[in-house]
Amino acid sequence: MRRQFVTLLGARGTAGLAQAAVLVLVARWMHVADYGALMGWAGALLVAATVADLGVSGYVLVQLPKGRLDTVRRALRLNTVTSLLGGVLFALLGVFLAPAGLAAAFAVLAVAAFLEKNTETLTYVRIAQGDKVIPAVSILLRRLLNLALTPLLYFVFGVPAALAYALGYAIACAIAQVHARRPVRRSIPAGELEGTWAVLRHSLRIMVELAAGGARTLDTAVVGFVAGGAAAGAYAAGTRLANPFVIVAGTLSNVLMPHVSLADHEASRRIARRLALATVVLGAVVIPVAWLISPLLPWLLGPGYEESQQVFAWALPAIFFVGMSTAFAGYLQALGRSGFVAVAAGVNAPVLLGAVALGASLGGAAGAALGLCASSALYVVVLGVRSLVATRAPETVSS
Repeated sequence: MRRQFVTLLGARGTAGLAQAAVLVLVARWMHVADYGALMGWAGALLVAATVADLGVSGYVLVQLPKGRLDTVRRALRLNTVTSLLGGVLFALLGVFLAPAGLAAAFAVLAVAAFLEKNTETLTYVRIAQGDKVIPAVSILLRRLLNLALTPLLYFVFGVPAALAYALGYAIACAIAQVHARRPVRRSIPAGELEGTWAVLRHSLRIMVELAAGGARTLDTAVVGFVAGGAAAGAYAAGTRLANPFVIVAGTLSNVLMPHVSLADHEASRRIARRLALATVVLGAVVIPVAWLISPLLPWLLGPGYEESQQVFAWALPAIFFVGMSTAFAGYLQALGRSGFVAVAAGVNAPVLLGAVALGASLGGAAGAALGLCASSALYVVVLGVRSLVATRAPETVSS
């Protein structure tokens, strides 16, 4: 487990830096309000793609280690169908919703988002099977190719910045899809399929948590609605640059879930205590680090993004809390407590977006980031306390 975690962490860390770099470039090339609109659409697509995932990405991490190939086969088929349908539907929707000049970028970005979500689910299969290499290569392919293709399309072929980013993203995800699908087909041979509802009645509870967590990415659209396009652009720039710091916790969740699903009571309790300790210690470190780094943002992003400095100062600890919430949620789901996680996540989503909206109305982009930080801190406390007192649900023995 340790080698897999370190390998995936290294790959995702590199990928996160590449993603931050390409978003900095796109932000510098675009008007602030247009960048805010593009990132707002990207956030909406993430929520939609997460719903289309049907909770399968988390479901396979729990079911595959138990050898339940019939349920995994059905889950993967459902995931592929909903990803295809979702990509087509939201590409058409993007054309109608996009501001002037961004229709093509919105459509292509929709295709890329659903393609990536399906690719990510395939890599989760390999993570559950203990593979270190294929998931790491997959995420590196997506992010490094996007970083290489976006400036190539922009400078060499004269493609507008938003469309260059969307096209680079889509091409990279298509290549990564081919790379990830072949080993999954080899490792899960054709065979019996579990009934659709037998899969959905478990996976949908995981989907609720993932979708509610993904609702956080609607924050940019909320800021734009409450405080205007310029505030949304500044907010998006600050929060997107903080996003790579969620990688540690996200990777930890992916690696832990298969192990917690098979661990005995004492082993799982030790994992919960270590997660809680890590949250407290790292949380105490990340806040001063955020305020030390934030003065660099106006220089990095260029004119028009001055408010992103204060946004980043609050967004970095917020993103850390979001990441640790993911780790605690994965821990509870692996214990069979996905019902509690679904309810908690469903409550947290409107609380978080409400806090962002309130902060934006009172303090613009920086106030929105403060609202994000406060609500994320509250959520991680709720999940952390529940994890420390949780026991394995009886349903996990027979489900």
